[in-house]
Amino acid sequence: MIVDDTLFGNIEQCQAGTLLGWVASKRHAEPITVRVMANGKLIGRGIANLYREDLKAAGINEGKHAFKIPLEELRALGEDIHLSLVEEHSLTPVEHPSFSISYHGPLLQGRIEQVDGSSITVTVKSNHNLTEQTAILLVDGLPVVSKTFNDEDDSCCSFSMEIPAKYIDGRPHTIQLSIDGYSDCLASCAEVLRPLSYPWSTALKNIPASSSHFKEARYTTLVDRLLNTSNGTNSLEVDALTQACELLKKYQPQVKLEFLSSYFRNDASIAVVVPFLGDMESFCHTMASIAVAFNESPFKLVVLAREELVGVLKGGLPSNSEILVNDQGLNELDISFLVDSIDVEFIALVQPGFEVEGRWLDRLVAPLSKAPLLSITFGKTIDHSGALLNLVDTNFDEIKTNPFSPEVNYQQHIAPTSELFVLRTASLKETHSPSHLSLYVPGSTAYCYFSETEKLHINGLEDVYSLPPKRNKVLFIDSQVPSLGRDAGSYAAIQEMKLVQGLGFDVTFCPENLKNIDGNTEFLQSQGIEVLYAPYYQSVYDVVTKRGHEFSAVYITRYGVAEKWIELIRSFIPHAKILFNNADLHFLRELRQALALNDPKAMEASLDTRERELEVCKKVDAVLCYNTTEQAVITSHTLETGKLYTTPWVLESQGLGFPLERRQGLVFLGSAAHAPNIDALNFLHDKVMPLLRAERPDIRLYVYGSGMEGLSSKYNSENIVIKGFVPSLDDVFHQHRVFVCPLSFGAGIKGKVLDAMTYGVPCVLSDIAAEGTGLEQGVNTLIAHSEKEWAEAIIKLYEDEELWNSLSNNSKKLAASKYSFEHGLSAFKQIFQSLNIKSTD
Repeated sequence: MIVDDTLFGNIEQCQAGTLLGWVASKRHAEPITVRVMANGKLIGRGIANLYREDLKAAGINEGKHAFKIPLEELRALGEDIHLSLVEEHSLTPVEHPSFSISYHGPLLQGRIEQVDGSSITVTVKSNHNLTEQTAILLVDGLPVVSKTFNDEDDSCCSFSMEIPAKYIDGRPHTIQLSIDGYSDCLASCAEVLRPLSYPWSTALKNIPASSSHFKEARYTTLVDRLLNTSNGTNSLEVDALTQACELLKKYQPQVKLEFLSSYFRNDASIAVVVPFLGDMESFCHTMASIAVAFNESPFKLVVLAREELVGVLKGGLPSNSEILVNDQGLNELDISFLVDSIDVEFIALVQPGFEVEGRWLDRLVAPLSKAPLLSITFGKTIDHSGALLNLVDTNFDEIKTNPFSPEVNYQQHIAPTSELFVLRTASLKETHSPSHLSLYVPGSTAYCYFSETEKLHINGLEDVYSLPPKRNKVLFIDSQVPSLGRDAGSYAAIQEMKLVQGLGFDVTFCPENLKNIDGNTEFLQSQGIEVLYAPYYQSVYDVVTKRGHEFSAVYITRYGVAEKWIELIRSFIPHAKILFNNADLHFLRELRQALALNDPKAMEASLDTRERELEVCKKVDAVLCYNTTEQAVITSHTLETGKLYTTPWVLESQGLGFPLERRQGLVFLGSAAHAPNIDALNFLHDKVMPLLRAERPDIRLYVYGSGMEGLSSKYNSENIVIKGFVPSLDDVFHQHRVFVCPLSFGAGIKGKVLDAMTYGVPCVLSDIAAEGTGLEQGVNTLIAHSEKEWAEAIIKLYEDEELWNSLSNNSKKLAASKYSFEHGLSAFKQIFQSLNIKSTD
């Protein structure tokens, strides 16, 4: 590698979390790729290839040497931060003037409240009264407008800023809020900036809903309906769906709703109630939306109307619908009247003028079917302007209006609203129990199509439910949102959050990268876990400073995450206990790998990891390890045992797969991104499978795991088949005879081995693979060392049915006794009690 020692440049400013400057070489005009170092740590990288006219005018080649590099969280590095640049590959320092960032001033926080045409309303808060400051608004990373504000009598200030007309182009843009002289981004959002000459709220009255935020929701609902329509659909069903869609687009006076009758069943255990309050347009719109929205749950239709309005409806309703006369007052109803009048298990109510999304009913009924202590579930309702309707978030003592805000997008026990709900009728028919709960289910959504819609007022909802006592909270921090079904670490993270919930705590999860990952985020939210993400939070620092006071404990996974935030947590949440889950003992894994490969540089790196990892262990209140081997190693260095605990691993019971005679082949499971897995696969490919090919050519090895499919050209052979990622472990363990795992280095407990145990697939393992699992040679597994031992053990287990059944049964028994949810709950209870962390005050 040729080292260019003539690199020079300048760091000009750090604004909204982005570093600006330039780098060039005195020898050539090629762009330079650089790393940004802060106090010796890598916090960003990028290429200096942006054109700037001033650079060209200064004679710096053709001027294509500027950079704009997003930085990782700076606050975690302390109050005084020195930035430097080095070349990416050779690590040659770039000659540039010194540049430092100081955080000795007041703590500032910001929020973008509203984007209304070209007007942006923002709020800035401080831990002190606000002296004169200059707010800067950036669009697509470029500062476009500034405003000086001053409120010496208050620590909070709200004001508006106007975006220049050239950005109001109907296209999506990123908007960021920063303060002059302040390096961090205080708030950000992504918005389509539409050219409007009057406020957005006024424009909405003249824009049909199908052209605004309803459009995507309606399209998704219709696609779901079409995908779940039987192949043998007759012309009448197609006509009914077409008419319903037309009715959603535009009201047709004197419309007859008989065409909707095929969507309702009088013998169903669920009744959907739609009030008719006199406005036929809003009533028909809701009826059509109920028909278009697909649900697997069958339901009957009940129309609620006052006596004087029944005549208006006659002849226009589906023949299999039922009219229930409400004589209780003008647009008011006691909930007990519905329960007494309709003999079903569940009653769902949809207010007129609301348009429901697909599967709204399934999502509201599902929790009631599973949890007998639930009495009512209710969904998210959004008004004509796109704001959340009437959801009082009791956890935050304020009304949240943004329907995408993390605080209102997870299942939680809060007071129900009356626009969209499902009630278990038995909860009113029986003596009211204070344990009957209300559950908010944000996955079920209804939109208020009309700007002004009269609603039925429901009396007595407060008698249906009770709210649980306020629970203390635990904040979980990890590098990213757990990926359901992708890796053992993600599985463990999810189970540990469920265990903490099982102890009576509310759980909030903060991914360090703040990414909202489709599917994975929604899964956690459906489990009652609040997930924090951008743009509502800018960083872990933002989360800790804004929300830290809410948490009784912080549970951090991985030392590389923990080392950044311990000091911040101690500073802003001094009362919170810090629990550190090491996932695996990284330096032990690296040390074993260095020894296995005889790599001196890797050995040196493992020692550096050891110092960092042990430093984290010393600073936290509890260290959680998955096996006692790691505990012993940590103790040998820190000379303390009081804060060391064994992290329970929870296995869910699995059904039986194929009988032995229908199973074939060996199975190996592991991510291609994890070095120990590739080393194990190399051992199988180079050493073991050739021996088996000579003795038992019919035995094949099937390799599963994310990323493995990309290695098929290297490993596929006569007796090795690369399968890659599969969404369900049933596909891995139900059809194969023997699980093999010849790990020669690694640390922690091996989730794939535990999975094999709970599926009852007998294993042949290395010592390291069996470490910490409780498996014993000859009792519930076979342990092998040399390639010859591996081949012999595999053939023996493959051919001996009695041995196979014995190891299978014994491993399932071990999984049931040592890895049950109840066992894990007991272990976590002991940990939290020893730290005096209580679920309620």
